[in-house]
Amino acid sequence: MKSYSNDLRRKIVAAYETGDYSQDEIAELFGVCQKSVSNFVRRQDQTGSPDKLPRGGGRQPQLDEPARQFIRDLLKASNHLTLSQLCQQVDEKCKTRVSVPTMGRVLLALGLTRKKRRSTPVNETRLELSKRVPITK
Repeated sequence: MKSYSNDLRRKIVAAYETGDYSQDEIAELFGVCQKSVSNFVRRQDQTGSPDKLPRGGGRQPQLDEPARQFIRDLLKASNHLTLSQLCQQVDEKCKTRVSVPTMGRVLLALGLTRKKRRSTPVNETRLELSKRVPITK
């Protein structure tokens, strides 16, 4: 269920602070439950604002910026390393152990790919030979 807008929260608290209505009457008037009105009033008293609280920040990244820069430099110097080799290098240098899937997500977040691209163009004659040519008599 979506949370109530900050505008509605402020209106509910303002109506309660007039003293004309009880919390039950305000809940019925605005179409919310009485516990919501109670929570909005309590938050107004505690923090000075009935607005909803910001969301939590989630998990912190396992690798800090120096470790990420080390990975960039390492891949710039030798881009043939596997994910497990990258994990081993980061563990030795930065003293931070990460799993292979985590390393894959770090590379994705850094905009780096594991897939190697061809450094030479594809041979044109090879393409022509691979096409089927009908035999005529």
